[in-house]
Amino acid sequence: MLVILSALSWVASGCGDSGKGEDSGSESNAAVESNDTTQSNDTVTGQELRPSYTIGQTWVVGSIYRSTSVKTPEELIGITGEAAERLSNSSIEIDPLMPAAVVPEDGTDWSTPIFWRMGVINTNYVPEGGVFAELATDASGQVQPITIIKAVAPKELNSRTVADGLDPVFYLVLRESDLRVKAIHYNYKVKNGRNTVVLEMPEVESGMMVPGADQDYFLVDYMMPVFPVTVASGTVAYGPQGANLEMEVVKTADDAAEVTFESAVDHRPIHQHWTAGSPWFDYSITEARRSWVVDEETVLDLLEGNGVDVWTNSQFLEEAEAISVKFQNRYNVKRNLRVEAGTDLSRTPDSQTPWAGYWYPLKQAGTAFGWSGGGRRLVETGPGTSIKAEIREDLTAIDNLLDEILDMDRDAPERKEKVTEYWDKKNEVAEKIRTHFEDPENGVIAQLKDGRMNLDDAANFGPLEKFGLYLLATKVDRPFEALIWEMTKQYNPAGGGWWGKCNGWSAAAILTHEPREPVTLQLDLANIVAGGEGTLNVDMDTGDLKALAASAYYGTRSHFYGQRYYGDDDDRGGSYQDIHPDVFHRLISFYIGTEKFPIVFDLTAGDQVWNYPCYAYEADIGEVETLDEGTKGLNKATTEELVAAGASEAAAQAIVDRIRSSKGAFAEWSKVSGLEAVKSEDVTKLQEAGYTLWGERRAHRVATALRCATDGVDAWHLDTPGQDPRGFTKDYTYNLVVNDSGDVVRGEWTNGSTEDHPDFAWVPYANEDRPSDSTAWRRHGSWERYVESVYWGRYAPSENPFLYTDVLDTMLDVRVNAPVVCNPDPDGCGEGFQCNAVDGTCTEVAIPEPDPNDTCLGATVRDGATALDAAEVTGAVCSGRESWFGVELTEGQKIEAVVTFDHGLGDIDISFHDAEGKKLRSSTSTSDMESITWTAATSGLHFLKVYGYSGAANDVTVNLSVTDAGEVAQCAEEAAEPNNNQASAGSLEPGAELSGALCGSDADWFKVELSGGWTVSLAFSHAAGDLDLRAYDAEGNQLDISQSTEDVEKVTGTGTGFVEVYGYRGATGAYTLSVEE
Repeated sequence: MLVILSALSWVASGCGDSGKGEDSGSESNAAVESNDTTQSNDTVTGQELRPSYTIGQTWVVGSIYRSTSVKTPEELIGITGEAAERLSNSSIEIDPLMPAAVVPEDGTDWSTPIFWRMGVINTNYVPEGGVFAELATDASGQVQPITIIKAVAPKELNSRTVADGLDPVFYLVLRESDLRVKAIHYNYKVKNGRNTVVLEMPEVESGMMVPGADQDYFLVDYMMPVFPVTVASGTVAYGPQGANLEMEVVKTADDAAEVTFESAVDHRPIHQHWTAGSPWFDYSITEARRSWVVDEETVLDLLEGNGVDVWTNSQFLEEAEAISVKFQNRYNVKRNLRVEAGTDLSRTPDSQTPWAGYWYPLKQAGTAFGWSGGGRRLVETGPGTSIKAEIREDLTAIDNLLDEILDMDRDAPERKEKVTEYWDKKNEVAEKIRTHFEDPENGVIAQLKDGRMNLDDAANFGPLEKFGLYLLATKVDRPFEALIWEMTKQYNPAGGGWWGKCNGWSAAAILTHEPREPVTLQLDLANIVAGGEGTLNVDMDTGDLKALAASAYYGTRSHFYGQRYYGDDDDRGGSYQDIHPDVFHRLISFYIGTEKFPIVFDLTAGDQVWNYPCYAYEADIGEVETLDEGTKGLNKATTEELVAAGASEAAAQAIVDRIRSSKGAFAEWSKVSGLEAVKSEDVTKLQEAGYTLWGERRAHRVATALRCATDGVDAWHLDTPGQDPRGFTKDYTYNLVVNDSGDVVRGEWTNGSTEDHPDFAWVPYANEDRPSDSTAWRRHGSWERYVESVYWGRYAPSENPFLYTDVLDTMLDVRVNAPVVCNPDPDGCGEGFQCNAVDGTCTEVAIPEPDPNDTCLGATVRDGATALDAAEVTGAVCSGRESWFGVELTEGQKIEAVVTFDHGLGDIDISFHDAEGKKLRSSTSTSDMESITWTAATSGLHFLKVYGYSGAANDVTVNLSVTDAGEVAQCAEEAAEPNNNQASAGSLEPGAELSGALCGSDADWFKVELSGGWTVSLAFSHAAGDLDLRAYDAEGNQLDISQSTEDVEKVTGTGTGFVEVYGYRGATGAYTLSVEE
């Protein structure tokens, strides 16, 4: 029986005290601690299911994750023969470890399990003050009991990649009155310390079911993709979370139920099963992840299989107050649930801005063999290139065979024979490559040893060929293993033309500084050539270093958002649409805007993948307005409602089933009519009955320009210091739908962005502490065992496990993107102390009382803002103090505020507000100037806030100019105004020079109607304002863009088209425009 509840209450109870739980023994005999869930209260009361917690209680959660990488031939066609036998002997058999409901149907797409051990630090704990008291306080002001849960990835159950490399630790604070997850702390190991994130969940009224409230958790649920679905703990506490999917509860037993609600990231269903008295869900199923509580007998078997005799639980015996310091500096996720009308623009600082690079097509394998250009040429006699032509023919034949297999029906009798033939040929080529290097008489190493291989051209060898030479010269075993791996696994001469290492370059461009100087390898010839003497100097030029970086970060671990779209037309409403615009907007505002850290997007929603690191955005956000007024939403309708509107029962059921499936809501009507059970008359009747896809709703209309670095430059390209990296701007339009409280609950791509939008997004972990050194194999006892470990256990920072980090660290300059570890607490020093960035220690710092007569500019609060009457004011913005200024404006007046300073001495930002304090504009760049332009919609007092980013202080000059309404109107009449959009574009004729001006935030549009090609030139003073130019065809598709820092911009087109003149970051100024045929 299906039961739809308005709320499902999960009430925690149990015994506890104000400090550490009693130590019932810090060790157990190879067993998880006893899960004593005895309760004095009933675990099922009416329609309520109650979990229970006991201090010291622990349990194990397993999770598997769907692969996000490009499908390999193994995944596309399956594995047979020796390869299948090797895989089965080297992998964990996952099926016996999980409930039948969780076992995936398509196992090759899924990872091996990550195991989490979770434990109750304290429960029924009523804090008497401090951080935990703040988190425990409910909406009525009452301090409620809390439960503190810790999660770790134990080394006894996990690979070294997770347990030693990342060593992640989580803490959850649950308020027991409504079982609300109030805060989450997690940290994990990186090269120079531990990265830490602390999130506070916003308060909601008790019992309220807020649409989209699960989105509070999307940063948590997907920030660390190996964590079990933390979103569950909060969302099941207060009902329907999605805009199109109510929370469903199906009672499966007297004390158990299955719960279905909507994912925060991709808006697809999450299915969970809960049993009364259990501390966690029994299992959780999503499109990308499956998690389950592992039964104690299985845990014992795993421990015994891994040779574990004793498993301590001492790490769960902590003082509650000692943990509270970890939650002092929290990021309130509420900030990511709301947007304000106006312009939101932000960018990463120069120290974190990615560099432009190259994507290294797999058809060419430039990382292995090198390239021609940039002062070097391709050598045909290098360690790898000397066999390139021969294996190119073999690999082309294999790729053709793969295409033949993929075109076959999977049940065709001859298919199995073809698959076996494929793997036989693949293994033959792999053996040929290995023999080429390791044959004792004629292999590469033998030829080098006896002087038969000419090293005069070593400077032109490929990057991995040079890498192998360096390892040989330093006496590393199997020196060419990284090159062999690249040639065997990556070189694909007949593969897809878009296959390449754009993901490796994207991660490297974020996590390493751009290699700008060559590294000279001093090779001891005695270790390369028998009887050799002296040193051979070989330069790793900047192109080599960038290629190594792209390879080293290829397949790096990341925070992943969304799912890859593989070209399945039936999934056009699923993974094709899964980066919804509300998620896109929150991702850029959180990472670029708040964290000041780049994020990588696959900018094409189709089956091809083109990753680009993006570092700046400008979002123009409109006021809230009502859309599709008076209509009803198809994606929110029940079967009964659709039948009542005239649809057949079969059509109505098919529509609702599709919405509730993994494909999620409909993004277009064509997918509705494409369902087999839905006839054209069903669609007609639904539309005549007033149905639109989403129905009446309130939303902000948003236009966002996203700035990204490009991979379209040569391998040896270097960005110009002090300027943005070579790149491009991508424009998107969408609606952000809000609820009655103003929280964003959903998004809709609009206009051209319906088809042209990102497919998925990811953020590479900070440089991980996952060493794979050149002597690691000795710790495994044999080379063969080491190879098994790195191939199947992924104990390496790169997908190529033989790019040893101890060698790469001498060549690549990684960025410092993790906080310094401070003692005594790794997560911060506490009030009254500061972290010494040099030695990582905590030192006491004096916190001065604010001086009421300080000499800082402006007032500390808006209500007492200093009147800004003078055209120019100079003074100091003080640390940790806002500077507010007030200015009276009449309707139609335009204000321009420019604040200049030396950015190197402190990052200053500004914002502009109306009389109620609502933010109208902001400017938060990393340059020496912040500027805002605004035309007053109403008369009255307005405010300018000047402040330091993260408490920075600096001397500033504030310049203010106000243009009267009459002058603004006169400006608007220039250059064929109004021409603020394509529909009202002015005419641009050959031979005429048109004068105009940008006076506000609007753009100027012009139409060109010629039979042939044309070039439009925009001339202006860049010093007065940075103007840019775009060209479009007659349908509005972008043809060209010009965004230089010169005084002239030029774009080209053909036939009838349009050009758009706009200001970078709201810049204004006069210009002249001309067109030439």
